[in-house]
Amino acid sequence: MTRTILLILTLAVAGCSHGVKGAAQTQSAINNGLSWTYSDAGGVEVLTYTGPGFEPLALTITCALARTAELEISHPQPTAPEGPPRLILSSGKTKTTLLATESKAPDGTRMVSAMVNARDPVMRDFRATGELTVGEQEIVVNSGTALPQIRKFFDACGG
Repeated sequence: MTRTILLILTLAVAGCSHGVKGAAQTQSAINNGLSWTYSDAGGVEVLTYTGPGFEPLALTITCALARTAELEISHPQPTAPEGPPRLILSSGKTKTTLLATESKAPDGTRMVSAMVNARDPVMRDFRATGELTVGEQEIVVNSGTALPQIRKFFDACGG
């Protein structure tokens, strides 16, 4: 978890100082000013769904270890739901509920993180369509130009 938060901060600083240029970093426009950004800076594969300057951060997917297909998904969740923390992901007709851990980002934002295999049916559907729903209401949708970046991320992670 600490690795993910540090990586997010590193990407935010790099994004602010270098725009979207840098080591294999690309960006595509999405609804509401949010977009998918893929980066392999420092040998760590990261796919983020965020706004300009990495604000607001909506979702981060990180390869736990390259080519292992194990992914860590982190998502800000301002309020704690009843029961243990969890992430609910759906894409197409597939849905999965992951037990999560809680942490605080440096700015105090409550974050939940969970591990999922890139070959999990919901992640396979996300790779194929670029559509992912996080939680019950928050919808993250790609534009056609983001799909190659999403697939490149999964290729690098072994998914």
